[in-house]
Amino acid sequence: MSIFLTIFSGVFVFILGQIVLKLLIEPIQGYKSTVGDISVALINHANVYFNPGVMKKDRMDAASTELRLLASKLSAHVVLIPFYEKVAPVFKLSTIQDIHEVKTQLIGLSNGLHDKGHPDSTVSLGEMNDRRAQKICRLLSIYVPENEKADGVSKDA
Repeated sequence: MSIFLTIFSGVFVFILGQIVLKLLIEPIQGYKSTVGDISVALINHANVYFNPGVMKKDRMDAASTELRLLASKLSAHVVLIPFYEKVAPVFKLSTIQDIHEVKTQLIGLSNGLHDKGHPDSTVSLGEMNDRRAQKICRLLSIYVPENEKADGVSKDA
């Protein structure tokens, strides 16, 4: 009987571990991977969003598509994590409200790549795009060194 209980408890622990792995750990890893992809995209496409409407159309289209795709992936990963509001503080994930704001900022950044902005505006579209990128970094806790932050842009942008 002792051998049976040992085998049964081993199988039970294994199954329980697999459930936690598949339902919680893997979706969180996917979320964090997407946050890393967003960080890479923001660095990779900085020359495009700092200079909207200047690059070749195919380069702007590729950047725009990638930023929208990342907004969608981030949304999908949040949905895959069960009890997101409860596990977010434990795993130091952004809040649902912050994720929604990040999606909004990514889509806004995507929309702001092709146009040079309104000529009468006091803030250029490139500056607005930079503020969006900085806000995305702040909300997702993506580290940006102080010397790489744009001057005059508030942390609450």
